[in-house]
Amino acid sequence: MSKNKKLDLDLDFLEKKSTRKDPNFVLVDDKKKTNEINTGTKKKNNFGWVILVIIVIVGYFSFANSKPQTVTVDGYTCSQDNATKAEAMAPDSSTKTNLDNDYNNLNSKAEQLKIDYDLVDRYSQYSVDNYNSELASYNQMKADYNSKVDAYNTSLQSYKNFLALNCTKQ
Repeated sequence: MSKNKKLDLDLDFLEKKSTRKDPNFVLVDDKKKTNEINTGTKKKNNFGWVILVIIVIVGYFSFANSKPQTVTVDGYTCSQDNATKAEAMAPDSSTKTNLDNDYNNLNSKAEQLKIDYDLVDRYSQYSVDNYNSELASYNQMKADYNSKVDAYNTSLQSYKNFLALNCTKQ
């Protein structure tokens, strides 16, 4: 192409009005729209802002007047939520009662084993084996009891730690 030749484009289609017969087609007149914006003829609706301000004011006063309830739990003052969580963590009183019963059973079994030890016929293998079997049963009961005590103590310590961290000591 030479420098003197110009590109000739037909731009008449941009200025023509639409000739469509489609009833759903709407031609937007940009001049009318910009006229409304520049002259301010469109009405502003502030009703939404009024509702929002009322909701904020009511919410503020409702929140300001509500104070969290405090509850006393084992010598600590806690919020209601923390008291509920602490009660869920607290060891069950029936567990403590069961541990006390197991302890009493172990003590009575130990006393019985002391008596049986004196009665063992050391020349009879059957008598010795029978005593050793009773002793093994006692040792297993004692191991089970100790593991239950450890679990109870861990639970109790977690409960106490929760109270110390999340509540105020009285």
